Amino acid sequence: MDNQTPVEERSEDERAVLALWIFTACEAMFILALVVFFLFLRTKVDVWPPAGQPDMPMGSALLSTGILLLSGVTMFFSLKNIKRNNKLGLLKLVSLSFVLGILFLMVQALQWAQLVQHGLEVKANIYGGIYYCLIAVHAIHVVIALWGMYKVWSKAKTAQYSESSYAGVKMCCIFWLFVVLVWPPIFWLVYV
Repeated sequence: MDNQTPVEERSEDERAVLALWIFTACEAMFILALVVFFLFLRTKVDVWPPAGQPDMPMGSALLSTGILLLSGVTMFFSLKNIKRNNKLGLLKLVSLSFVLGILFLMVQALQWAQLVQHGLEVKANIYGGIYYCLIAVHAIHVVIALWGMYKVWSKAKTAQYSESSYAGVKMCCIFWLFVVLVWPPIFWLVYV
């Protein structure tokens, strides 16, 4: 159906995808508000980050970024696979995307532990507070997307998707790509 079709005439799957797009746009605005707040705070001080803060773990941050970007590619191709009715390709790539997403979270958790050990805590100052707020909000979105990916994997395992019925895969892909694509600006703000 084209974009001119009234919402009430669209299929349930099409309405679900539209609802996800609206939800994702709202989430993008929420994250944008956090980024604007971060930038506002940065302009109010002469030195950023404040003196005495630990160096950001750039090596592990780059590693986690690479892992997340790769997972976006694998998730994108999982959608392409089911559009071609390649059910095994869908299952393999969703599985790989899920594992990469978990690996991203594990590297992030190790970074947090390392930073806390070196004195960067939420309550230490505004720098710690906004750092953990941005990263935690992103991590929560990753967890939500991984839950969706698990649901897609469960259905893909029993071949419940086909080239004509794959709305769940499409929705998962949309949200995962949102999570992936919102990360580089956050990375740039926090780590560079």
